[in-house]
Amino acid sequence: MTNAYGVVLDDASLRWAAAESVPETVIAAICLLETKSVDEIVARLTPIELGLTASAIFKVACAKLYDRKTPITAADLLNDRVLPLFEQHEVKLLRVLTDRGSEYCGNPERHEYELYLAVEDIDHSRTKTKSPQTNGICERFHKTVLNEFYRVAFRKKVYRSIDELQTDLDLWVRDFNEQRPHQGRWCFGKTPMQTFLDAMPIAKEKMIAA
Repeated sequence: MTNAYGVVLDDASLRWAAAESVPETVIAAICLLETKSVDEIVARLTPIELGLTASAIFKVACAKLYDRKTPITAADLLNDRVLPLFEQHEVKLLRVLTDRGSEYCGNPERHEYELYLAVEDIDHSRTKTKSPQTNGICERFHKTVLNEFYRVAFRKKVYRSIDELQTDLDLWVRDFNEQRPHQGRWCFGKTPMQTFLDAMPIAKEKMIAA
């Protein structure tokens, strides 16, 4: 079975797309990131599809430290770091993709993270069961921040508070997003933030046209 891009998707990908209400075009767009430029991919996406593909295309990271993993902290990260980034550039966050951890998934009527998504009118997709590669970009970032920040920082300094560690993490994330060019499938030699900014005019045109 093919889509507007002409990419053939396997049965497992199609079943996951149907279960999570993710358009096949979005999966195809992510598959094409290795060979196509961002502009080529973005030009074919609808506003909703662009919102679903944004994290894969732009690779901009947001990070905030907590001393526990709960639905409240998961919602706080969106509220404090992610939504302000999108709002700053006047682009709406339409959907998030998470794993199936209890901090993200639960009864929509009582679960704080699910309730926050409902209030902000953000759709929620979940990764395939036992398939972390479904959210591979996030998994790769976890490995990068572990190797390049945490392991280095803890060898150099004794941190006395989360706030102290957060200050250094913020500096590292800013460098990751804005200073260090990323090669390969997503940024093609540009920084994540520059990739994000370069695609904004197209994204806004699509939002106006929708």
